[in-house]
Amino acid sequence: MNVSKDLLDKYFKGLCTVEEYLEVRKYLNANQEIPDELLPEQEWADVQDAPLSAEKSEQMFASVKKHTIHKTHSILVLKKLAVAAGIILVCTFGILCYYNTPDYKRSASVAVKKQETAVPLDNETVTNYSSNVKRFTLPDGSLVKLKPGAKLEYQKPFIKKERRVSLQGEAYFLVSKDHLHPFTVDAGGILTTALGTSFTITAKQGSHSFKVVLHTGKILVKPAEKWPKAKAFQEILLAGSQLVYHQHSAKLQVSNTQERKRVAAAVPQQLVFNQTPLQEVLAQIEISFGIKIKYEPADVKDLAFTGTVDPKKDIGRVLADIADLNQLKLSRVADGYQISN
Repeated sequence: MNVSKDLLDKYFKGLCTVEEYLEVRKYLNANQEIPDELLPEQEWADVQDAPLSAEKSEQMFASVKKHTIHKTHSILVLKKLAVAAGIILVCTFGILCYYNTPDYKRSASVAVKKQETAVPLDNETVTNYSSNVKRFTLPDGSLVKLKPGAKLEYQKPFIKKERRVSLQGEAYFLVSKDHLHPFTVDAGGILTTALGTSFTITAKQGSHSFKVVLHTGKILVKPAEKWPKAKAFQEILLAGSQLVYHQHSAKLQVSNTQERKRVAAAVPQQLVFNQTPLQEVLAQIEISFGIKIKYEPADVKDLAFTGTVDPKKDIGRVLADIADLNQLKLSRVADGYQISN
């Protein structure tokens, strides 16, 4: 707004609006002398500030408050917000730096490990107190036949990185195939590992000896790493092989092809099955006839066979009958027979 002679005249006569009054006061404060063209010196000497009415005083105070107090309050609020934001930023940066320090990462790792180890694992124990062979199936589908007095232990959940059981006594294992999770039996500190095969382990408590007979497939036998009493060895056994280890003398005996003949000779002339799982039936036939039978575990799961198998009969005819009874298909392959769904 420009200050004119008329505006000055209104000011000194008390006729200005609040906005005009403030503008003139601002002009007068900034200029000690008024140009003659606006107000001659004589008129300036004769004038006096006109009093403001109470109504205009209140209006002027409200306008001044609007332009000063509110603005000052807003500036204070903004300053406080800026300080608070700065504090939050510093704290956030400090927290991020702390979380990335080696000490924090190490403590966080320990906390995770404690949380993982705090999860309880259930131990499952199966003991054969009877005078007969106890037969049962593990959670992965593997078949176990515990001899009288034998005990088997494993943890639940059963399958993690590997399928692992502990044995005292004698037991037959028909392992369900799973190439991603090896099957290991810990018997007296000797580890027997297989992917999918059948074998018999004897490790009676107090006998100080270990024996494993492999019926089908391939296994790895070696002492446990935390068992210093055993002599260091590592043997891979093929079907028909037997390994015997004597703890006191640290003597290791391994036999191969002849063991298959001895196992076959020990089988009765007739194989009698009564609602026997088909996996076990096929394993026994492989041993008796010295042949290889291929199949997918899922194709024979939950299937059983009741009947008598004469080793003197043609093996092709025997397998064809078993396949027909279970609505399966039999085919001849280069190294044996193939059974499929």
